[in-house]
Amino acid sequence: MTGFTTPWPVATAAGGGARDGFILVVTIWLAALLGLAALAITGWVGRGVDDTLALADAARGEAAAFSAEQRVLHALAVQRISARGLELAPPPPLRLAGRRAERFDPFAIPPEGQPFLALDGRSYRLGTVLVRVQDLTGLQSLAALDDQMIGRILRGRGLESGPGGRLADTLADYVDADSEQRLNGAEADDYPDGQSPRNAALVTPWEVRSVLGWDRWPALWPAADPVPRLFYAGGGGLLNPNTAPEELLRLVPGLDAAGARRLVRARQGTPLRGPDDLARLAGNPQTLDLSRYTFLPDGSFRIELVADGRARVREVAGRVTPQDERSPWHIDYVLDLPGGNAARPKPGDAVAPFPGTAS
Repeated sequence: MTGFTTPWPVATAAGGGARDGFILVVTIWLAALLGLAALAITGWVGRGVDDTLALADAARGEAAAFSAEQRVLHALAVQRISARGLELAPPPPLRLAGRRAERFDPFAIPPEGQPFLALDGRSYRLGTVLVRVQDLTGLQSLAALDDQMIGRILRGRGLESGPGGRLADTLADYVDADSEQRLNGAEADDYPDGQSPRNAALVTPWEVRSVLGWDRWPALWPAADPVPRLFYAGGGGLLNPNTAPEELLRLVPGLDAAGARRLVRARQGTPLRGPDDLARLAGNPQTLDLSRYTFLPDGSFRIELVADGRARVREVAGRVTPQDERSPWHIDYVLDLPGGNAARPKPGDAVAPFPGTAS
């Protein structure tokens, strides 16, 4: 009897093993893909959570900075300004009709322990916000900035003073209304495409970076201490030695580095009352032009706010307007500037609690 054969192939044991191996490989690949997908989803969710937390921190920082700004503005508007700063003592009691109001002497020595807010740019902690308030008369007016002062600024930052003349001329051409070019200046044709002089007064001191040539010197633009912090955009030209930063005082003709340090130490105890005090503390009083100084803040201000959770510095500049019935202050500009981390105090820096708050 002959054997029976089927018309179709019969799977052997070897063929079955190959198919099972193929299914196993596919299963492993599917598991790997599902694992990668799970990791991707986990990472996406994690990043989403991180982004949400960062946004929440930023929102809290924004709210804290705005609250601190309003508190400082209110204090500037309602409290009296003395030679040492903003006096935060309660207002004097109301006088009976017919009696003369108590005269306020801005140079009087206040009672010991009476709170005040210094207007020399020192740091205070208000909740989660670092606050600095600077009297603008303690800064260099850009309208009165000349080549000699620019040269002293350059030398003070380790540069040659030679470019001072060119920087002064380009700044003057940037703000004047005409198109006449100074010897070392620059008009519209000298600027790159898309840039041109303002041909009007500067609104903020930070605009000097847009002036041709001013951005070429890195020493003027360190993250922690860019040169616009020495300036204000308004005119006037009088400098208040009671609120000026030490770097600026060192640049004043007649004040050397030692004299600037003496002045800063002295004013922390008793502010300067007038030219005689300044001449006494100066290193070279014979070269001082005593007509160029004022000794009281004039109500103009720059407020810097660095809030936890915010990577930027909020800068508010303006002046109090006590005679204006519509608003107790006028804001010239508000900027959000980079460098929030650089603007924070370094380890060991003294940061006092904001006057009137718990330490």
